[in-house]
Amino acid sequence: AFNAHDIQIARPFAHITYKDAMNTYGTDAPDLRYDMTFGDVTAIFKDCDYKIFQSIATSGGSIKGFALPGLAETLSKNMLQNDLANKAIKACGGKGLTWMKVLENDTFESNIVQFFTKDALIAAKEALNASVGDVMVFVADSSLASVNQVLGRFRVMMAERFNLIPEDTFSACWITEFPLFELNDGHLTSLHHPFTKPTTPLHDGLSQDDILNVTANAYDIVINGQEVGGGSLRIHDAKEQETIFKLLALSDEEIDQKFGFFVDALTYGTPPHGGLALGIDRLVSIILNTPSIRDVIAFPKNRVAFCPLTKAPSSV
Repeated sequence: AFNAHDIQIARPFAHITYKDAMNTYGTDAPDLRYDMTFGDVTAIFKDCDYKIFQSIATSGGSIKGFALPGLAETLSKNMLQNDLANKAIKACGGKGLTWMKVLENDTFESNIVQFFTKDALIAAKEALNASVGDVMVFVADSSLASVNQVLGRFRVMMAERFNLIPEDTFSACWITEFPLFELNDGHLTSLHHPFTKPTTPLHDGLSQDDILNVTANAYDIVINGQEVGGGSLRIHDAKEQETIFKLLALSDEEIDQKFGFFVDALTYGTPPHGGLALGIDRLVSIILNTPSIRDVIAFPKNRVAFCPLTKAPSSV
């Protein structure tokens, strides 16, 4: 049974850009029921004596971390080093993890604390919004995207493992300003699909960097770290749609063969349009706190996306 009076709203409905979500939470579907936001300490540790950090910071890499709240006493040195740094972080795709306990009077405990000045450690503590009794954890890599992704997975893992997620709480946000394009194996592709309207006009003279910085009129609704809806404004101008196709390296023949009917339809004066699709089953799953969305789907597929009822997919 579900009682609406048991719902606690964690904070007002937030609005976060895709870039901020990735840099702060390591995912475009952040769980805002708990904090543990990322802090960038690359510049702070650039001149430290810890060779791994020094090398990555001076060669254009990134060092970021977050604070595990109130776990300094719970987590022993052995657990931090052998469990979290050697096993858990690798399960999240990371190469390694550095940790420091925050103690009273601006003192810190770690097996590498001697390689850092006190000023640098205090600055790192401030960057991570850490308090006495917290454990600061850091990930370093030559790729900022990799650091964000690894920390994002690790953040969720730690929150679940140490019961840091408030119960019966719902925290929602809009994610906006997604990139219009991304690079896959060196080729430009649409992040969502090629019919999403860009936020700024496009033209043939843009460099690849300029193109990758163009954002889309797209938006997602995220609740408790799960995407429950998404949508966009669509391109309604035939020339703009053709420009997108050409930026994606489609020839005139390919455009005509695959999308000719669509481009032709736009020439008749399609009005501006857009929308939002909500996943009702996902929403119900979150409200009922079910372990799997399959528990609330009327005719769920099995784990290989096969429907036992209709035998789909099958030949038409």
